[in-house]
Amino acid sequence: MFCLVSRHTQIPQEVLNDYVNELSQVFTPEAYNLFTNNCNNFSNELATFLTGQPIPVSTSALPLLNRNLFLYRFICQGSSLPLTSLPQ
Repeated sequence: MFCLVSRHTQIPQEVLNDYVNELSQVFTPEAYNLFTNNCNNFSNELATFLTGQPIPVSTSALPLLNRNLFLYRFICQGSSLPLTSLPQ
């Protein structure tokens, strides 16, 4: 079961808008990376800015867990997948 605790912020709307505009320069389609620059990373940045608290690690670490599972399967199953196919 996943539980999200709602928090309050004192950040004015104009400051929030400016911050989101700054983030939009970092989180672009061209810069997307499943492991290091994804929607969870964006959410973490925004939550930390608004509340001073990051999103739960159980959420932010999901892409890395999937990457590790992929590597585990690759190694254990002796896949013939070329190394260039591995996630970066």
